[in-house]
Amino acid sequence: MIRINSTGILAVLALEFMLAACADVTQASQDIATKVQGLVKGENPFKSLSPIAKKLGPYDSSLPFSRQFPRIAVTVLKAPPAHNTLMMAMEGATYPNACYKLTARIWKSAASFEDTPEFQWCSPHDIAYGVPLDSYTRWSFKGMLDGSTGMKRTLGPLPPDYPYPTDIKHKIFYGSAGTVSLDYWMMDSVAYEAGVEPSGEDHRLWFVEFKGATN
Repeated sequence: MIRINSTGILAVLALEFMLAACADVTQASQDIATKVQGLVKGENPFKSLSPIAKKLGPYDSSLPFSRQFPRIAVTVLKAPPAHNTLMMAMEGATYPNACYKLTARIWKSAASFEDTPEFQWCSPHDIAYGVPLDSYTRWSFKGMLDGSTGMKRTLGPLPPDYPYPTDIKHKIFYGSAGTVSLDYWMMDSVAYEAGVEPSGEDHRLWFVEFKGATN
């Protein structure tokens, strides 16, 4: 007869616990690996599928603007009630659950374009985290010297002077939060996602208007 004292029983139980823990860790690792593979493949359930994501290739400053394609003209069809919320980039900050309805015209050349279906940009899921969004806000203040439609904002192929609408109607719409409103975070994030290079004179994307821009 084999006798197992209390110490032996505890040792056996400890071994079983360790084996079970190892199995759980292995399964958890497999689950994480599966999720990571999904993200690498673009299967991210927490981000809306934007039809303009990375549509702009690298900006070639050696080319004249007349040869800079594609170009993207974005129209905001509907903004959420929380659109002029003051956004603070700080640890622990909470952001509103709110969605914009957008559409875009993608110019492949000066004579060829395609209109995207309506798509959404939603806070907080689609905010470009880890990106200095203020660099895109500063980029939006860079005007074109020539080759634009001036203050007139159209669907293209020529852009207006400035990428973001800044007329009186829109300034009132943005509210007191202005450049740190959810509106600006949305535009900055969309510009980033499309591939705008804010450090250069990249004027290949602009927002035409916020339709019905009234508070």
